[in-house]
Amino acid sequence: YLFTAYSAQGQLVWQGLIALTIPPLPVGQSYFVHPNGNIRFVTPAQTINTLGIPVFSLISGLAIDGAGNLFVADVTADRVYKVTPSLVVSVVAGTGSSGFSGDGGLATACTFSALNQICCDVAGNLYIQDARRIRVVNTQSTTQTLLGISVAAGCIQTVAGNGSAGNNTGDGGAAISAHIFCHSGMCVSAAGLYFTTNNSSAYYFVRFINQSGVINTVAGSTSSYSTSSQDGVLATSAKFDLISGISCDTAGNLYIVEQGAAVIYALNSQATTQTLFGVSVPSGYLKIVTGIFNTSQSSSGDGGPALSAHLYVPQWVSFDVSGNLYVYQNNAPAVRQVSTSTHIITTVIGTGVNGFSGDGGPATSAKINAIIAPLAILR
Repeated sequence: YLFTAYSAQGQLVWQGLIALTIPPLPVGQSYFVHPNGNIRFVTPAQTINTLGIPVFSLISGLAIDGAGNLFVADVTADRVYKVTPSLVVSVVAGTGSSGFSGDGGLATACTFSALNQICCDVAGNLYIQDARRIRVVNTQSTTQTLLGISVAAGCIQTVAGNGSAGNNTGDGGAAISAHIFCHSGMCVSAAGLYFTTNNSSAYYFVRFINQSGVINTVAGSTSSYSTSSQDGVLATSAKFDLISGISCDTAGNLYIVEQGAAVIYALNSQATTQTLFGVSVPSGYLKIVTGIFNTSQSSSGDGGPALSAHLYVPQWVSFDVSGNLYVYQNNAPAVRQVSTSTHIITTVIGTGVNGFSGDGGPATSAKINAIIAPLAILR
C-alpha cells in the first residue's frame, strides 16, 4: 500500500510503500442492511458491528463472493459497488446514470433501468436484476459462458429477459427471448439460476434458467393462487399466496419463503427423494421445513424443532457454509437459524424489538430494523 504524509500546511513530508497483510475474513461472517443505509455484520463469534464505510443511499441487494468481497446494489446511485475485506470501495457496474445500455461492453460503462437483487455464483460472477432483465458481470480474467451467453472478461451481458412488457412467457425456450418480471428473490446454483416473479394478476411463482440458457417455471402457478398449505404438493402445481424470498443450498435444492403463511418450503431439485432438515421430500415436490402454516402470525419456538416454531412475517432466507438455514422475520425483527444437523431453531441476531443498537456486543442483544436485502454470508 502507498502511504503519503502531509504537514499541517499541506506540504508533502513523506511517501513510501508499506507491506500490510490483510487477514482473510472468517467463514460464516454475515452482512445485512438497515433501512438507513448502514451495513452491519456479525462475526462467527456472534459479535455485531457496523461496517466502517460511507453509508449508501438506497441498497436493494447484497452479495458476497468466496474471497470475502461484498457487492452492494445502490438503487439511487444506479451502481453496483464492491467492498473488499480491507474496506476498499470501488464501482463494479454502472455509470451512475439511469436507463438501459452497455450490454457487451465493460460493466463500469453500463447503465441500469431499475436495480434490484444481486447474487454471486461460486466463481464470483455477479448476477443483477434490472427491471425486466437479468444481467451478469463476468468478474473473471477470461471470457465465460454464463447461462448460455458468452460474456467477455469485465463485461456485462443480459442473460434473461427481452426487456419488453409481458406476462412471464417463454417457458421451454431461450431465457434471453422470454418476457420476465423480477420480484424480490434470486439465487444461483451449479445447475443454473432461480428467481421469483409474479404476473399482472399477482400470482407468485419461481422460474429457473439452466446453464444452457433455457428457462422454465419450476414452482407455483401462473393462473391462480391459494391461501391453503402447499405441503406435499408437486411444485409445478403449487399455488402460492406471496413469495418473499428464495435461496438454494449447495446441492441446488430450493427453499421458498411464503410470507403470508409464515413457512419455508423446500423444493427437492434432485432426481430421488431427499431428507432436508429432517423432512423427507420427494423429487420435484414441496415440503414445509420451517414454521407452522398459519396466517395469524407470531414469533415463538426458539430451542425447539423448526417445524414447531412460529415465524412472524418471514422475509428472506440464506445459508451458511455448514448448510444451516437463516430466516429473517420482519415483525419482531430478528434473524433465526435452523441447524442442519439438529433441526432446532434459535434466534442469532436481534431481540425482536425495532431499533439500531448493540454494536460491539452479542448479536442476540442488538436491536435491528427491517432488513431490506437477504443476508450475505461468507461460505
